[in-house]
Amino acid sequence: SAVDETQHTDRELIEAWNMGEDVMLAWFEFLYERREGFLLLISGSAGTRYQNFQHDWVETMTAKSYDYYREAFRRGLTRTEMSRTEVHILLTSFWSTVYEPFIHSYTWEEIETHSALVCRLLNWNRVLGFDE
Repeated sequence: SAVDETQHTDRELIEAWNMGEDVMLAWFEFLYERREGFLLLISGSAGTRYQNFQHDWVETMTAKSYDYYREAFRRGLTRTEMSRTEVHILLTSFWSTVYEPFIHSYTWEEIETHSALVCRLLNWNRVLGFDE
């Protein structure tokens, strides 16, 4: 069943955007363990029903992320105004930073370093103004 963002506490709405180093590294670890299939999905799926996976994934993530953002905004947890399109663009940028190390055959050690850089590049709590 779908998650109802209105049922979350303020803290849970804010924490939903937490992409600290431990969370980010867990994503990379999950994908690294499945890297052969993941690489096929993101760079070898032309002509199949998965050829738009990267965009479709971002669309899926945008739908729920925007609901969480709107609820946080409605509650006054952030005053940063963003359109759904803006959230989509930022998530496209974010997920590209996740896909690219696999496309470029990073080792696990390189991914660990990259993961820390991604966290500094896109600090969602700062982007959304939760730290203000």
